[in-house]
Amino acid sequence: MNNYFNYKVVKSNKIVNSKQSFSLDQFRMLALLSSKITENDDEFCEHEISILDILGKNSSDKVSGQQYNRVRQAAEDLINSSISIEFNNVWRAYSLITYAEGAKGRGYVTLKFSSDVKPFFLNLKKRYTSYFLRDVLMFKHAPSFRIYELMKQYYPQIKVREIEVGRLRELLGFENKYKLYGNFKTKVLSPAIKEINKLSDISVNFVENKKSKRVISISFHIRKNTSRPHQREIDNCKKTGSNRFLDEYSYKRLVKKYDSDYLNFCMDYVDGKKDVSNKKGYLLNALRFGYLLPSFNEKKSKSLKVMKENNRRSLLRRRENLKQKIVNEFDNIRNKVFDKYQMIASDEDLAIFLFELEESEDFYEKEVFSRFMAKGESNLDIRYFIRWYILNYGNDEEKMIAQANIKLYAKYKYNLEWD
Repeated sequence: MNNYFNYKVVKSNKIVNSKQSFSLDQFRMLALLSSKITENDDEFCEHEISILDILGKNSSDKVSGQQYNRVRQAAEDLINSSISIEFNNVWRAYSLITYAEGAKGRGYVTLKFSSDVKPFFLNLKKRYTSYFLRDVLMFKHAPSFRIYELMKQYYPQIKVREIEVGRLRELLGFENKYKLYGNFKTKVLSPAIKEINKLSDISVNFVENKKSKRVISISFHIRKNTSRPHQREIDNCKKTGSNRFLDEYSYKRLVKKYDSDYLNFCMDYVDGKKDVSNKKGYLLNALRFGYLLPSFNEKKSKSLKVMKENNRRSLLRRRENLKQKIVNEFDNIRNKVFDKYQMIASDEDLAIFLFELEESEDFYEKEVFSRFMAKGESNLDIRYFIRWYILNYGNDEEKMIAQANIKLYAKYKYNLEWD
């Protein structure tokens, strides 16, 4: 798994308090995608998410066909699923992901958040929850993600949080599963707490609050976890971005001399070298003699190209989505206009229409005239008459719509040049 020491997940408390029912793979996808957002982002971008990271695998592992299909299914299901958020007793359902793409043999999937959820992820100033990606990525149970977020939501300001059992079931997506509290505790609650205490930055224990022998709520007691493996090294990484083979003092010296992105690239490379025993010395030589500079520049160039290509594809998709929206909107408005004038048009108007068509040299209009005179007119013929009526008596916008001039409509309504 990649080095995610300083990647952070930040989301609105509205999301944390929403009803969610995602799989482990989907929780990892959302966490990984969220961690790609920066504080200066005003729009969502497409991001490449490593399949190995989604599966919780190491970089040296291989992805089987079955695992690839599992990730694909998780991504497709994520697009079709939703979360429910309440605003003053009014609920709204949101799809978090609007786009997912992958290909066999490709080591990543491309994901993008839906623009509808921008208020819950971008430019957050208050009422949000944040945590480091490294504290959740190793979880093996989906409920661990949700319970961890709920515990981190107000911590450290609030170190004891009470949640009703029914509400907790809703938040975890277990309203209709493990209906007996004993099963819910054994299958969901206890394994999640155990995992959080083992792998994350917080330690949680809980007390069951009972009424007539029935558990009605749970009080969670939260504190900093100082007993997990490598906690001291992780604390250093929070401060400096260093990792286990480089101490804080050395990192601070090096980051003054070398670009931080380049330094972190070299550190990740050296950290992955299984056959190197003295990693600090190897790193210092690599930096001094520039061994890894070509690889870093190549990766940077590729990343820039990928970013430009992703932005280009994103713009194209946004344009196509807008065009489809315009087509649907135009058809809907056009039908309403035609229905309106079909109710207004009279037999006298039809007489004038047929009088004008009688001497027309246009083949189609001759056919329309003949069918009307034989009282065998089709729906298309009637629509042709209504179109004529609108062009003669409608306003400018209605005339434009009657002429089916979608290019003009797109320019007039959205300032879009239709190609």
